[in-house]
Amino acid sequence: MSDPQKWPTYQTGPEDSVFALGVITSNYAQLEFAVFGVFTALLGLEASVSSRLMYKTNPEMRDRLMREVLPTRGWPDEVKDLVQHFIDANKICYENRNKIAHSNLHRLSADAIILAKTNRDGKTVLANPLLSELRRVADDMMVYFDYVLWLSNMINF
Repeated sequence: MSDPQKWPTYQTGPEDSVFALGVITSNYAQLEFAVFGVFTALLGLEASVSSRLMYKTNPEMRDRLMREVLPTRGWPDEVKDLVQHFIDANKICYENRNKIAHSNLHRLSADAIILAKTNRDGKTVLANPLLSELRRVADDMMVYFDYVLWLSNMINF
């Protein structure tokens, strides 16, 4: 039996880097699931309404809504501090994810890549992340997912 052809047959970039980018994307999707719980509780919405609102808005708008509503909640200051930490850290996660997901990948060598993204001002932003940095972004998102899931459960229960 012959070996199946390796997929993809076209150039994508170093396998380890491409895999790490995929893990970042997957971890961010999981993180959004946990964010939904906090978003729903913070805004005081039913899940069906929150779902429609959350997934029709971008992360920046969700962030703004949560920042505006947080001071109005009658929660203890300790809980508000935890939620504020969540909002601040979530911004870092969605900004990292957006930079990665909307960048063009250019292979420099077997183990080096360039990510190129044109911002809204028309300026091209380049990044040359190391594999270890990509893995750290993915791992940090998973750690943060655990925190947000815990926070969501604490607030909701």
